[in-house]
Amino acid sequence: MQKYRSYVFPTAIILGALLHNLCNHLMVVVPYAIFSILLLNFCAVKLRTLRIQPLDIPLIAFQTIVPLLLYATIKHLTKSEEIAQGAMICVLCPVASSVVVVAVMLGANRETCTMYTVLGNLLTIIIAPIYFSFIGTNQALPLGESMWNVFSKITPVIGFPLIIALICQQRIPKVNTFLAKGKNLTFYLWAFCIFAVLGNTFHKMITQWNGDWNTLIIVIIVSAIICFSQFIIGKLIGRRHSDPMAAGQLLGQKNTGIGIWMANFYLSPLAAVALACYSVWQNVFNSLQMWLQDHKKQTNK
Repeated sequence: MQKYRSYVFPTAIILGALLHNLCNHLMVVVPYAIFSILLLNFCAVKLRTLRIQPLDIPLIAFQTIVPLLLYATIKHLTKSEEIAQGAMICVLCPVASSVVVVAVMLGANRETCTMYTVLGNLLTIIIAPIYFSFIGTNQALPLGESMWNVFSKITPVIGFPLIIALICQQRIPKVNTFLAKGKNLTFYLWAFCIFAVLGNTFHKMITQWNGDWNTLIIVIIVSAIICFSQFIIGKLIGRRHSDPMAAGQLLGQKNTGIGIWMANFYLSPLAAVALACYSVWQNVFNSLQMWLQDHKKQTNK
């Protein structure tokens, strides 16, 4: 695994492009893979010891304030509501459920990543519907109903494996120990998710895009800038709290599946395209980080 992990993304992008029709059908399996990733990770962490840490505060502030500021800035610069919405959702989108897989492999603290995975997703349930009440196509939707819509999409993904892990740790510790030993399997589950999600992204862009290609190029560039900026800003924040890798991944790695659903339901179709592009860029960045880390280890031998 260690030797080949940096090749996961290049392989996934090639296979995804070639087998995009298959990936379109495989998407039904992805939620179960993500559920398994979270369950194995939660079982590997002492959940009752998790606490909000100082690092969580600037991450929460960033995820709360920056989406609106970015929306206003991009709209002013481009005069495009669609591009501005795409930029906003790239930041507002919740942290990826599988973030701990990559982050821990890169040296981040498992407990830190686990805690903010829960916090970041809960934050989205509160903040996103408020923004959608005055931005997007469903502004007339009651706030309570909007919160329930987002809650019903996010909570099962995070909540069910969390509850099962808590029950295992409190009532059936032998099962918890067995599941915790399987935490290394999360890499392979994550690799499958990358293949399926990227392939599905290519499928949608190939079969469904019928808009302005100049605008698409702008969206691709904007999503890349936002993606790389979030990773870098996260690392800068994390340095002040002795865990730059965790903070970088927690800001930069997004649950684009949930984000694309939010974009399709509340925003313009182009906003969903922006997140689809973002999903490619974040995996490019992760693959590069893995390659650099492996190269550094080989050099130091």
